[in-house]
Amino acid sequence: LSTSNNIMLLRKGILSISHCFRSKPYPPLSYFRTALPVLRTLFHHSDVEFLENLLWTFSFFTDGSNGRIQLVVNE
Repeated sequence: LSTSNNIMLLRKGILSISHCFRSKPYPPLSYFRTALPVLRTLFHHSDVEFLENLLWTFSFFTDGSNGRIQLVVNE
């Protein structure tokens, strides 16, 4: 794959993940707990559109109980 294809794949992947955490009822905390270590490593990516969707993923996940926010802070 070319670099542009890789970026497009990453963008679509993170967008798909964000939509999973956007849905209500919210998925179990265990799903996000599993994804969190990987998602955290992606903050170093340089693509702005990718980072926007990554931040939306965290926003959708933490839109709920304080326990969700605390999970992100603790992990």
